[in-house]
Amino acid sequence: MTNNYKRWFLFLCILLLCILAAALVAQQRQPTAQFVLGEYDGRIAAFRTGCSTPIQITDTAVASLPEEEAEMLRKGIPAATEEDLQRLIEDYCS
Repeated sequence: MTNNYKRWFLFLCILLLCILAAALVAQQRQPTAQFVLGEYDGRIAAFRTGCSTPIQITDTAVASLPEEEAEMLRKGIPAATEEDLQRLIEDYCS
């Protein structure tokens, strides 16, 4: 290979590594869930991620929901922000 081809090959390898590094950084910056909508004493409740004490308990019984939705709540539905959490509460309790 000539010197110019070696330089281009090296340039393309470095460029590819930069693109991969940028993609990895962007993936790690995805917002993490600060809250979880779940079940507490048979009712829909809001929790801070990692906490077992609810920050809000609604009057809506999980048993009153369709089974698929009730199962999702039992597993916990993540919410990145407080606004997302309130939107979920409105969706499930209205």
